[in-house]
Amino acid sequence: MANVGWLTMALFTIYDVRVRPGRLDDFYAKEVGGHAMAVRLGAEQPTIRRDTTDDHRFIVSFRFADQDAYVAFLERVALDEEAQVYNGGAKLPENSSEVLSVRVVEDFAL
Repeated sequence: MANVGWLTMALFTIYDVRVRPGRLDDFYAKEVGGHAMAVRLGAEQPTIRRDTTDDHRFIVSFRFADQDAYVAFLERVALDEEAQVYNGGAKLPENSSEVLSVRVVEDFAL
C-alpha cells in the first residue's frame, strides 16, 4: 500500500450487478473466469457479495494497491484479447447479468 502522509490507501473498484432471473448458475460460472482473468491482469482480492434483500443483486469488487496499480491494470485490460471479449460480452442483452453501476473508491486508515 502507498503511504500518503498519515493516510494508508488502497483503491477498490465496486460493481453493482443485477443477475437476470433464472441465470444465477451462469453468473457464478462466468464470475469464476472473470475473477481469475482480473487477477492475472493485476487485480487483488476479488470478492463477490450477495445482497440479502434482493436475490438478484450482487456487489463484485477488486482491490488495487494504489492508483498506479489500477491504471496499470486498465492498460493491461485494454491490450488483452480475453479481457476485450469478456467485457464486450458483458454488455450484451443475453449476458447472465448487467452492471448497474461502477464506483472507484479509496480505502484508508487514519
